[in-house]
Amino acid sequence: MQRFKILHRTFYNSTFGIRLATCKFNWLRIVFDTNSSVLLAMQLVLFRRYQRYLTVIIKQYNF
Repeated sequence: MQRFKILHRTFYNSTFGIRLATCKFNWLRIVFDTNSSVLLAMQLVLFRRYQRYLTVIIKQYNF
């Protein structure tokens, strides 16, 4: 859970993090649900960067 809080804070401090933070556990849908290809690219970069941690979170919370 501590790792998730750190990850969550990182997303919250990013350019579009407020939108992601608002969605909390539902943020995965937002990553692939944007009309802006630029934002999508930024989100995919962040997703790949934290994919190792996200995999742990997904397994832990049974997404």
